[in-house]
Amino acid sequence: MLDLVGMREHDPNTGDDVHAALVRAVADGDADTVGRVLREELEEAVALSRRPVTRTSYVPE
Repeated sequence: MLDLVGMREHDPNTGDDVHAALVRAVADGDADTVGRVLREELEEAVALSRRPVTRTSYVPE
């Protein structure tokens, strides 16, 4: 799905830094940071999903 809508075109490693930040925050027991990181990631995902799709239509082979 992410490939079809092009959400990772700008960065194929999207989410790696977020995952690392979440792991650190959970390990530190920092619930505020966990919440902030998740909220920011979800907001970015929603913004990316609302962009106009510029890719060609998917046609199964």
